[in-house]
Amino acid sequence: MKNLFKVALFMGTLLIYQRIIASTPWVQINTLNSNIPNNTINGIDLDSAGSVWVATNDGFGKYTGNNQWQIFHTPGAFQDVCLDLLVQDSIVWVATVNGLVRYCNGQINVFRPPGPNINATYFTSLSVESNILWCGTLGCGVFSFDGMTFSNYHSSNTGGFPMEDIRDIYVDRQGTKWISCNYSLSVGPLIAYVVTIDDAFSMNLYDSTNSTIKFTPNYISADINDVIYITDGSGYVSIYDGSTWSGFDGNVISPSVNFISSPFSFNQLNDTWAPSHSGIGIYSNSQWNLIDTIICPFGNAITTCTKIVFDNSGNVIIGTLGSGLLLYNPNGVTLTTSSVYEDQIFIASDANTLTIRLKNYSTVANYYIVSMGGSVIQQGVFNLRLSDMTIDISYLEKNVYALMLIVDNKSYSTKFIKY
Repeated sequence: MKNLFKVALFMGTLLIYQRIIASTPWVQINTLNSNIPNNTINGIDLDSAGSVWVATNDGFGKYTGNNQWQIFHTPGAFQDVCLDLLVQDSIVWVATVNGLVRYCNGQINVFRPPGPNINATYFTSLSVESNILWCGTLGCGVFSFDGMTFSNYHSSNTGGFPMEDIRDIYVDRQGTKWISCNYSLSVGPLIAYVVTIDDAFSMNLYDSTNSTIKFTPNYISADINDVIYITDGSGYVSIYDGSTWSGFDGNVISPSVNFISSPFSFNQLNDTWAPSHSGIGIYSNSQWNLIDTIICPFGNAITTCTKIVFDNSGNVIIGTLGSGLLLYNPNGVTLTTSSVYEDQIFIASDANTLTIRLKNYSTVANYYIVSMGGSVIQQGVFNLRLSDMTIDISYLEKNVYALMLIVDNKSYSTKFIKY
């Protein structure tokens, strides 16, 4: 009987490892396990050294390694609500709700009224064309900055083109500026358009009458072939290949997809990554697959994606609304056993909590409580730099469970708990 129980434990362990190892390519960075400024990530970019920069609802920051961030705050009411971020050579530009921030060589400058040639305070989006920065604003149209002078384009100086409230701006390889904008008429409903401006400053307007844009255009991006993708508020995606418009409904990705939550992104293989309120759709090898709350070990965090960026190694950096950063390695990782863990598990006398103590406190751990059938009952992230880890287990039924710990160096340890 004892041998049969050992076999059952062994087979259960295999199932557990298969389940947990499948989730190890994922890492979450948030305010619980790092000093990241805020858990809402509105913008992400990489500098020439590959360092990650983020714009958050409480300042912007640069990742310096070991779960540490260099954080930047700027003075002014609501200044720290940063909506977009772009790295241009040695300059980091940040769009905030109270001005445009320029960070370079340790110095922060803020452009806002009563600054010269600038009447905007609420900046929404950023893009770059060679050495020219293009900025979208709320209520003041589009600004360009050549390093010396700001120029402003809006409905009153562009022949009536509806460039007031700018949702997104993107500069393609030909130098054409793609601008999604809303224009509120004095009488009538809100009207939404996409405006393009080429290098000769010839302007075109696209809406439902001359393109596949159906509703309110939100985000604009392009794949490695410079094919333009525009998402709108109805969940529809419009595509322009330079000569022809086409598109598709979000439910092509998955029947549950009815809203695209941020711009499409494209990796080095030109695979499409489509963030939605149902997860991230990936179009690769002529088919769609969905990373949903079941596949992602951090659950609903995958449904609040705000931005996706790829580093030079193919790793995926995902910003979220309220859940920090998700880091994903599509190629998986190799786990190795480690002696970093002290095999000490303490169950409180009232049997309501479980405490784990590690040899090495200078780490962050993902923990999983798993049934012998391989189902993950509870999971979470703990910062073990300062103290032991205590978990509430009062809701568990009396049974045998496996406690698995996976730390940021991808070491792991497993203990069976008879509860």
